[in-house]
Amino acid sequence: MLIDLHNHTRLRSPCSQLDPDELIILAKGRGLDGICFTEHDETWPEAELAELRARHNFLVLGGMEVNTEHGHFLVFGVPRYEYGMHRLEYLREVVERWGGVMIAAHPFRNTVYKGGVYRAYGPGLTVEEGVRRPAFRFCEALETLNGNRPDAENAFARRVAEALGLPQVGGSDAHLPDEVGRFATEFDRPIRSASDLISEIRAGRCRPVDLRILASKEA
Repeated sequence: MLIDLHNHTRLRSPCSQLDPDELIILAKGRGLDGICFTEHDETWPEAELAELRARHNFLVLGGMEVNTEHGHFLVFGVPRYEYGMHRLEYLREVVERWGGVMIAAHPFRNTVYKGGVYRAYGPGLTVEEGVRRPAFRFCEALETLNGNRPDAENAFARRVAEALGLPQVGGSDAHLPDEVGRFATEFDRPIRSASDLISEIRAGRCRPVDLRILASKEA
């Protein structure tokens, strides 16, 4: 199954221009089997997600992109934002309490730890330095294909994930119509619920996929 794990809608993420129904229709048209709404520091009520699933006959799951002092993290399995989740240690406590998973989103977009300070990804950063980012010990996986990051940065994230031995996922990080369905995560087993998603990420039975490459091959 191909599921895009990282998307935003205008209803709950002011930075997005995507209507939820529009996002789902575009995702179906671009060959996806499911999509996740990962709003900034906010979750969708399950009843609303269920209504969307029924209306479109399409898998729509909820998650959240949490902003912390160590960067952004995709979280699945946590039903609501709690004050204090901007602190990494507390976010991890909440994720464990709910039996969820935590994924470093665009892990090198902002900062990485080096020599006592944090700095963004650049040509001089080595994999050995990248793996030292303290936040990674709290994560089940790294997002190594992000639709809003340069190819070189995504490639570096992949190398770091491989060095850490962590599962990798992909997401479009869509905010605009033409951004939908660029990247996704391929799962080996059927995903029918958030619980399935969490279990398969934990087991590492998933991989990031560049849907642009698949589309060009089919053409």
